Amino acid sequence: MRITIVVPAYNEEAFIGQVLDEIEALQLPDYEVIVVNDGSTDGTEAIVKERLSESIRLLTKPNGGKGSALRLGFGEATGDVVVVQDADIELTPANIPHLVRPIEEGRADVVYGSRFHEPVAGLRHASRWANKLLTGLTNLVYRTHLTDMETAHKAIVRSFLVRLPLESSRYDIEVELTAKLARSGARIVEIPSPYTPRTVDEGKKIGVRDGIEAIGRILRWARWKPAPT
Repeated sequence: MRITIVVPAYNEEAFIGQVLDEIEALQLPDYEVIVVNDGSTDGTEAIVKERLSESIRLLTKPNGGKGSALRLGFGEATGDVVVVQDADIELTPANIPHLVRPIEEGRADVVYGSRFHEPVAGLRHASRWANKLLTGLTNLVYRTHLTDMETAHKAIVRSFLVRLPLESSRYDIEVELTAKLARSGARIVEIPSPYTPRTVDEGKKIGVRDGIEAIGRILRWARWKPAPT
């Protein structure tokens, strides 16, 4: 089974090299990495260019947000399974084989790596409760049973993914993916994903505005229905 790992990156020169090194260290039998440089103004692009190979590709676009970067990467993916891996080390690439395994075993169409199956050290209380609110609202509206709707660690069967008319440009892509996958009848499984949170000073980009927007998006996508097959 071929795996495409999509890595959206915006000003991640401190971590992108390590992320790519850790992915290569997995020695996956058949994979490609698509790094989408979302208009970085630091050394992100140069670092990725040094590592280009048959397995690592680079796409560069003007800055438009994580959602726009993921949509571009999804459109270029050739794998049977598409994995989302952020360009930092909050969520370790070492967990990618575990994300893919329930799909390989035929138990899932989508796998979420939950940050909250285990205690998380160093996470601000505000962030923890914001995630609980958004995930709880998602479960209520979409009848899911998630502990971490906004996780950046996802593995999705590409045949499901290509049927979704994704529109989001910012962090609301997480809401849209969950909403449309749930509405499409995808089997979503959660597994633990070790999480090392970082601060704004360390490069954390998501903020209060994104949380407020996510509430609106959860309610908005509740009206979406998949096209008849």
